[in-house]
Amino acid sequence: MKEGEFIKVIKKEEIEERGGVLIEKDKCTFDFQDRPSVSGDKEKSFYIAMSNADGVVGGITLEELNNKELGKDYIQLRVVHIKEKYRGGNASIILYEKAIEYAESIGKKLLFDSSLNNGAYNSFKKLENYGYDVIENPEAKYDGQYHTAYGSWVLRAERKDKGDEINNKK
Repeated sequence: MKEGEFIKVIKKEEIEERGGVLIEKDKCTFDFQDRPSVSGDKEKSFYIAMSNADGVVGGITLEELNNKELGKDYIQLRVVHIKEKYRGGNASIILYEKAIEYAESIGKKLLFDSSLNNGAYNSFKKLENYGYDVIENPEAKYDGQYHTAYGSWVLRAERKDKGDEINNKK
């Protein structure tokens, strides 16, 4: 069974209810671009664009951390954009997986931003259904609308087979 088919079978009912278009990962192309950082506390940014036969599906922006408390072992997911027709499908999961693969390829781990709304938080948590551990920062707070850990991270994801511990820093 191909990876894209696994996603279709597991998530078919939910995706049909939400109306998202399913994407076959093996029929997508990914463009990886280095970019200068837009924020002063980051070393550099990366952009991953995902396209299929219909054109651009979405993209994800990552920034390399230069944080005294966390060190330089992490990159942080900053922005995700999915074209409206693909929202509710599996496009975000595929982009998250590419971001994790990219982080691993440069010897880093992926952190999800310091503030997440409920939609983003729930979307990231779905990675648990696809072979990833999603770890929540114990210092993150929830105010009914946002999950926040100022100056830190809210969620972190890694493959279940990688299984090493984060140094319990902010």
